[in-house]
Amino acid sequence: MSLESPRCPTCSASLGRTSTGDLDTWECPAQHGFALTMSEAYGQLQDDEIALAWKQAREGTAPDLPAACPMCHVAMRRIDLAFDSDEALEESPGDTENLGAIAIDVCVDCQVFWFDNDEFDQLPRDLENAAPSQEELRVVAEGVAALSSAIDEAEAARAAQSIDGRIDSMLDRSPALRRGLESVVGRFINVPDIGELPARRTEFTERSHY
Repeated sequence: MSLESPRCPTCSASLGRTSTGDLDTWECPAQHGFALTMSEAYGQLQDDEIALAWKQAREGTAPDLPAACPMCHVAMRRIDLAFDSDEALEESPGDTENLGAIAIDVCVDCQVFWFDNDEFDQLPRDLENAAPSQEELRVVAEGVAALSSAIDEAEAARAAQSIDGRIDSMLDRSPALRRGLESVVGRFINVPDIGELPARRTEFTERSHY
């Protein structure tokens, strides 16, 4: 993305940042249109239209007389975006008949849409998501619990490895210290089998009283 100020692809005028309700855009002062980021579009337009526009833009090419992206000033890609009244993806269950289509320009690099004049107003607005079912809530809760447990286990394992790693590293840097510790352990505890450790520890404790 260019560090230059955003400019209108029609008249090259500097775009102004505008906010209307929860809609944030970069608008041409001469009313030629406005730029809308894809993330902002997801809160305004229906999901299936945005997904379709992005797919068409990535697969398409710039027209013969391309409009320049208002952000990076590189040629945008013009697509004919069909729209309907639902949020089902094209040719998926729940997809209804198209109501029409509009031509819009898309910058793939900046993920920006440019809408001329009243193009934006022709597109159906984002539909409110349905409340999750009890089954969906249960699945989410189980997933969160499993993820939390996995994170706790990973943190514990990393902590244990970190302590062992620091000890090994310290002993590797000081062979004399390692030999000294091995000598002390071998002299006073002399544990050939880890299972005998409690008994050997008792023996060491009793000997230390003399």
